[in-house]
Amino acid sequence: MSERFLDNSSLQNDAPTIMTNDSSSGGSHMCIKLLQSFRDGRVVEVMNEGFRKSFIALSKRLPKSFYIATHDKKIDSIRASIMQYNYYYETRLSNIIANLYQKKKAEGKESIFLDVGGNIGWFSLVAAAHGASRIYTFEPNLQNTIRFCESLSLNGWLTPNFVTPIQKGVGNVSESLNLYIPGNTKNNPGAFTFKKPYATAESVGRKVRVSIS
Repeated sequence: MSERFLDNSSLQNDAPTIMTNDSSSGGSHMCIKLLQSFRDGRVVEVMNEGFRKSFIALSKRLPKSFYIATHDKKIDSIRASIMQYNYYYETRLSNIIANLYQKKKAEGKESIFLDVGGNIGWFSLVAAAHGASRIYTFEPNLQNTIRFCESLSLNGWLTPNFVTPIQKGVGNVSESLNLYIPGNTKNNPGAFTFKKPYATAESVGRKVRVSIS
């Protein structure tokens, strides 16, 4: 994979203006607003200077390539090392997703991809690149959602009725919970927890029940 530092000015700013933030908008309006706030320094959850850096890699080990925005290695050593070695460690699952959605597209069939715990959106991006009709990505950590929105922008996928980032967790009850940084995990924004006994820092998000229409 090739890698470069992201200049925020390269993000997609001319995407269609969507006046709603539900599933019908494909999440484009939410991402555009979020990235604008991020560039303006108005997102409290990412005031840490390390989160102001995005590193962009171009995938090359799947049938279709796409750009993916990753955190600085000081923030997320797992995803940074994946990009360094030019592959994602869950290669088998990545190929299953790519082949399945390519097949569905070739058959002219509608296909929906649900990504629960999307992190920075690798699997959602794989599905998007290989022909998924609609994608719903649930990720309660706003820091990861920003990277995912950057990836959607770089690939030109901030369009209605395609990819919907949902900045919430998913559970079997309707409730509101805080999302915490775990005490036993460092440099892994994908390991944040809703269980306060395992936390060492204040909350950075919340979990609520959602429905998709």
